[in-house]
Amino acid sequence: MTVNAFVALHTTTTVTVKEPLVILLAAGTIGSGSLTCTADSSGTVEACTGSAYAGESGDIHLEIGNFASVSLSVTVTATSSSSDATVNPPSQPGLTIPAATNPGGIGLRPGILDALVSVNVSPGATPGPVTITITVSR
Repeated sequence: MTVNAFVALHTTTTVTVKEPLVILLAAGTIGSGSLTCTADSSGTVEACTGSAYAGESGDIHLEIGNFASVSLSVTVTATSSSSDATVNPPSQPGLTIPAATNPGGIGLRPGILDALVSVNVSPGATPGPVTITITVSR
């Protein structure tokens, strides 16, 4: 017996490509005070606050995770809204974050990049807020 199909079968699939880079950790100490950091729900934006006295220095530490199955090359830049605070991002151009792994099939582990940005507050700094922006781009 032969059965003929008269209806064509098909499927449509929509794949949403997600951003593979996320901020796993943002922390730091400037002078004697620690930064307080809060992440948004996407993991791609972190807001930190802290305070320092004129002449103090410290570091902002970012831990960036790569959930892609390939390594990614990134650039870390940092800017300050005032010459009262200078920033120095990692000096290596083209930093590479390793690919994510799934050891033993127990779950995805991101490749990790630790980035340290140094901050120096001028001894003659005027009291008031200074915005430091750190960007990780690929």
